[in-house]
Amino acid sequence: MFPTPDGPTSHWHTLLRESREQLELYPPRAADFERHYAVGQPVWVLNGGKPFAKAVIVPNLESTISNEFSGRYRVRYADGTHYHCRAGALRPLYGVTTSSKAKLTIIVTALTSHYRQLARLQISPGEFTLEIGSDLGACTAVLAESTNAPSSTSSHSAVTGDSDESSCRPQKQPKVEATGRAIGIDKSSKSVEEARRRFPGIPFHCVDVLTTPGVLTRLTTASTTACSTSSSSSSSSRDTQPNTSSSVNGPAQDGAAVASEVVPRSENSSFDAVFIDINGNRMIEAVAEVTRLVSCDLAHCPPRLIVIKSSEMAKAFQAVIDKQS
Repeated sequence: MFPTPDGPTSHWHTLLRESREQLELYPPRAADFERHYAVGQPVWVLNGGKPFAKAVIVPNLESTISNEFSGRYRVRYADGTHYHCRAGALRPLYGVTTSSKAKLTIIVTALTSHYRQLARLQISPGEFTLEIGSDLGACTAVLAESTNAPSSTSSHSAVTGDSDESSCRPQKQPKVEATGRAIGIDKSSKSVEEARRRFPGIPFHCVDVLTTPGVLTRLTTASTTACSTSSSSSSSSRDTQPNTSSSVNGPAQDGAAVASEVVPRSENSSFDAVFIDINGNRMIEAVAEVTRLVSCDLAHCPPRLIVIKSSEMAKAFQAVIDKQS
């Protein structure tokens, strides 16, 4: 029996039972390195904890097994150069197989820093993303920038051959203005209003997904609408979004307005990734229920990635892993 907060009928227990094979803890544990960093697996290489470039794990050369690179993983960058990395400088690319076919992965992380790192590493240009619990919009802005950023797969020309990590120098990436390939929703009208003020090019909606059934399906068009809206005109952005500065009696009312104004996209189009951070340390049952709603509302075309920031869920999941190991 899994350790659960409310017994075998809890939402957390249901999530474990139905999605255990898709669940991952982040950052990866040492016990998962062999699985994540097997030959052929795509990875991100970090430098100083920041994204450097994408690469693919390749076999170690026989001559390096017993030398200074022993214990490291050899990677190949997009330009064909190679590099030996410590495991701590690698991060998996989730939701992608070696055949480039997407598969659903649910990532659980405890820290805001890791949650935002995932927003930088796991989102590709052109993807459509949603954050549930966007608060003041900081992580939603990271998601929007990631969807508009140029590919970083060849941004490592300073690395040549099988160099040591000390010679790895990331090149500066151009600043890219967020233009709305991410949507943020939050049940606090004040937070939504402030997020719109800070990031006028990104659509934010006041919605409580737990009390507004089906709203996620309707919100899938908002990303398309936002892409055609000029981010240079904040007043235009405000005109296309529900007004939370006027009288709002609660999140369900504003959510109903969103549901009526947004038309569902085609059934084969949906969000590529959904990030969930409903007040960080909210009770695990609420977080698990939101995750279930995402799966249900977007069942017609599931996202390839769900990222959950919850210290309680990360702790509970770690307890499950420890018990099963």
